[in-house]
Amino acid sequence: MPPLTTNDIVSHLNKNYPLKGYKYSVQIFGGGSQPDASEELMLNCSAVNVPGLNIGFSTFKKFGIGSVHNVPIGRSFTELNLTFYESDGEPERKYFVDWQDKIYDKNTLRFGYYKDIVKTLLITQYDKKNQATYSCKVIDCFPSNLSPLDKAYSAEGVMQMNVNIQFYQVEEIFFNKVEGYNPFSFF
Repeated sequence: MPPLTTNDIVSHLNKNYPLKGYKYSVQIFGGGSQPDASEELMLNCSAVNVPGLNIGFSTFKKFGIGSVHNVPIGRSFTELNLTFYESDGEPERKYFVDWQDKIYDKNTLRFGYYKDIVKTLLITQYDKKNQATYSCKVIDCFPSNLSPLDKAYSAEGVMQMNVNIQFYQVEEIFFNKVEGYNPFSFF
């Protein structure tokens, strides 16, 4: 194979446009007693991370001669984090506080039923033509932690709030797959 030229790389990038991290949407919907998040509320979601996938392993050694090696034993996900701009009246925080009040009732000191507290979260990535290229469906999720809100006379800029989300499962959906396409074919 001949060495790559700058023209090869530029041609490849023009044909296979790199995605922009800011072209995404987030929705919270379905199930549970907590209402679905409004589109207006979710427009203030300034950052989200798609959960990472971990394969757990254990060391294994056969009897006799041989070295120790790792074998897979399970999989887990990293925590999902959302960041929101806080708008006037703080409806973003209110939505998640109300949801947490359904998880743990501070008056009765009881936890809600699982089926009543979980929802589905959908993260969708868009390409330069605003067409969906990838979705991550986060199943049976609920907010486990709301960050403190920093207020100070010296604070400048927009207030932001972080929300940590726990969940049961993730389904990844890939759109616009081109038959035989290999993104690393130019190497």
